[in-house]
Amino acid sequence: LARVTDQHRCNAEGWLPPPTVPFESFVALCGLKLPEQNEEWPTLEHCGILEIDLIHLLRGTPYKAGAAMTQKSSDEFVSDFVGFEDARGFSWRGSLHLVGTGVIARRTDGRDVPALSRVVLVRLGDDNKAATEAHVLFASPDDRCEDSTKFAQKGLLAADGNDALIFIYTLSPYVVVRCELPSGCCKKAFAGDSNLTASALGGYRGGSSATL
Repeated sequence: LARVTDQHRCNAEGWLPPPTVPFESFVALCGLKLPEQNEEWPTLEHCGILEIDLIHLLRGTPYKAGAAMTQKSSDEFVSDFVGFEDARGFSWRGSLHLVGTGVIARRTDGRDVPALSRVVLVRLGDDNKAATEAHVLFASPDDRCEDSTKFAQKGLLAADGNDALIFIYTLSPYVVVRCELPSGCCKKAFAGDSNLTASALGGYRGGSSATL
């Protein structure tokens, strides 16, 4: 999986195009051919851009995808959704799924909730070319499973939970959540200590895809 974009970045992503110049972001999926006997490096083949239209996939739900930098209100955007970012792929129940980030607005009880970076799970079709369904994931502190998210969310890591949908929510503290579909509600399944601390990392932070 790779991100393909025309976005310009500098100063630790401190600059984005003005609202009149929305950028585009895509996810590319490529096959990897391992090197044969007389070859030194693996090669990419069968690369293609995935069709991930969150505006369409989230229609009829309390959520709407858009571009935060061009937002007029919590459910109205000047420009269309700019793309699905930070995609991480995994296989679940026989299908390829991607978990990534989108700028999502939410309407609840007639109130508009400002758009935030939210974690979105998408399922790809059998041909692995387009997303066929999408679910916004959220952490719930209790059994009511109400989405009360107020801060940006990103960076979930899928883990093998047999038939359950399991993600590592944070590494420090170490928290594992179990998510349910179609609600997107994620509840804490396990919590433990971790030796991965900010002080041990010298103040650095960041994220990357992981193989678990």
